[in-house]
Amino acid sequence: MLIPLLVNYALTPDANSYIVKLLFEHKMAVSLKILLLDNNPADAETVQQLLKKADIQFECRIATNRDQYLLALDQFQPDLILADNSLPLFNATEAMEIIHEKSLYIPFILVTAPMSEEFASGIIKLGADDYVLKDRLTRLPSAIDHALKERSVEKEKLEMIQKLKQSEGNLNAIFENASEGFILTDKDGIVKAFNSNAKKYVLLNTTNELEAGQQLSNFIDPGRAGFLKEIIAKVLNGKTIEYERLYEGEGVNPLWLHFSKTPVWENGKIEGICITMRNITAKKKSEETQRFMEQEILHQKVEEQKKITRAIINAEERERNYIAQELHDNINQILAGTKIYLGNAGKNNTKMEAAIKYPMELIDSCIDEIRLLSRK
Repeated sequence: MLIPLLVNYALTPDANSYIVKLLFEHKMAVSLKILLLDNNPADAETVQQLLKKADIQFECRIATNRDQYLLALDQFQPDLILADNSLPLFNATEAMEIIHEKSLYIPFILVTAPMSEEFASGIIKLGADDYVLKDRLTRLPSAIDHALKERSVEKEKLEMIQKLKQSEGNLNAIFENASEGFILTDKDGIVKAFNSNAKKYVLLNTTNELEAGQQLSNFIDPGRAGFLKEIIAKVLNGKTIEYERLYEGEGVNPLWLHFSKTPVWENGKIEGICITMRNITAKKKSEETQRFMEQEILHQKVEEQKKITRAIINAEERERNYIAQELHDNINQILAGTKIYLGNAGKNNTKMEAAIKYPMELIDSCIDEIRLLSRK
């Protein structure tokens, strides 16, 4: 559809006028190379004098037979051919056939003696751009002007078409060799085009091979028909829908596909749907690996924190044991020694014994408290 569209543009009057202007002005700015096929020197001179009077800058090569004509085509490479049809062994029809065989886009004008209207019509049908009678040569400059313009436009159009065909071929190659799968449907869900990857991915749903002209629903898992219908309705309302799906089964490696379904607009209206399928299995595996690594890192951090906590608890426990041991072994001994000295001091002194009774009780209470603390 792309090539005819652009070619139609190339055929518009504005495009033609622009192309003609560029090509013809360029042509006139340089010397025009004319191949004159004529075995009459006087006629050949007359033609050249006429072109000089018309202020046409040109370089002329004269051929009087087939061999000279072929040599001039190869070496001289003319921009224009003026051919007489009265050569004894080689006529204009044969000369024009050679142009066609070589696929040369060279304007060809028959310059000859008076001839029948039937012959003139026939030579034009064979591909001649125009014919000018030798007794009316004043029309030759305008005929040349017209032929150059017409052939320039024709050549430009053909080159444009070739480029467009090449571009279309490149696009088709890209379309066919893309890593994604593509399916193009009309708005009724009829498959219009697809590539090889799409054909491969469709086989994940069904054993039916993807075919143009068939309903897309024929290649979808029946259990997902309702889902597909809902998606298509949203896309035909102008939305782009994206989702992911996992395909797995016995003896088959899990495969993740990312689906993108977008509307195809034409002249302001939605005329179809483009479905893109992309294999994201590697991405999913990478994400899974990353999640696993993150979990491992988190687990390691938790374990490390536990180790630190245990180390702190053990240190605190050791510190408590040390303090308890100090309290029990040293402080209690000091208190016990103090109690003994106080007891000895009150043995022979009734007043002293009464005075130290309460401190002795306090010392006993301290010893008991320290023992309790040491056991914790």
